[in-house]
Amino acid sequence: MIDDTLLKVGIKTNYHKIYKKSLWLVLGWLIIVIFMNYGMALWMNTELNYNILAAMCIFLMRNYFTYINILNDLIIGSILGYIRLKFDQVNRYLLNLSKDNKFQIEWASENQVLLSHQHRFLKSPSNERMIWILIHLYLELRKISYDINSIFGTQMTFKMGCYFFWLALDLREIFSLILTNNFVKDNIRVLYTITILLWILLDVSKLFLINYMCETVSAKANATGNLINRMQYFTYNIEIRENISQLLLQMTQMPVRFYGIGLFQFGYKFLQGFSSSITTVLVLLIQKHINKQTSIKNE
Repeated sequence: MIDDTLLKVGIKTNYHKIYKKSLWLVLGWLIIVIFMNYGMALWMNTELNYNILAAMCIFLMRNYFTYINILNDLIIGSILGYIRLKFDQVNRYLLNLSKDNKFQIEWASENQVLLSHQHRFLKSPSNERMIWILIHLYLELRKISYDINSIFGTQMTFKMGCYFFWLALDLREIFSLILTNNFVKDNIRVLYTITILLWILLDVSKLFLINYMCETVSAKANATGNLINRMQYFTYNIEIRENISQLLLQMTQMPVRFYGIGLFQFGYKFLQGFSSSITTVLVLLIQKHINKQTSIKNE
């Protein structure tokens, strides 16, 4: 319905571009799966003398749910990206509309003889109808954003907890590899370290993707509200002005935000808090290792 409405007002979505982007995402996901499996299989082949193909099958079955989780993150990110695109299209149209109205008002003000044209322009039924359409588009996108939050909110909250747990385990493993001198062969140590670093990078990327998309959708929705607010200065229709005022009141009381089952808000602030927690875990791990080394030396 939103796409059809935007098409009626002259805004067309480039679905071919979205289709190509989706293909690249799936291809990137497939490359990551193959590369991660091959790295772990090579480690098993070198250390335990496993057949590489057999080891790849073992790790594929072992990490199957992890790979599906990555694909699920890409799906959530793509859905949020599509909503962000719709908000952005509405914003561009509102911006162009406000610029055109401002130009007409300034031009009419400089020519006092044409004041009647100014009033006629401001009361243009087509412009008032367009404002109504854009308001309803915003409300529909807002409703869809709340629906997405209700559908994926619990799932994303669980994902954040898993990412914290996995990152803590991977960081502990990295510190064990770096700070332990008697760890198998050097080449195996390097290969295993690179694999763990890739897992850390993957978890951080997924964490950033979800929070970045949530933050940008919220920012685009707020920008839409601010642009709709400008429309009050370009219409004399009292009913439209009242509806815009009510809309702004709703935006103030219930802005477009994505929450983790009411516990926290996804976005840049959550990333800052998450980074602080991970830093705390790192400090505790380092302190634990230092205390352990100190106790061994004392003994």
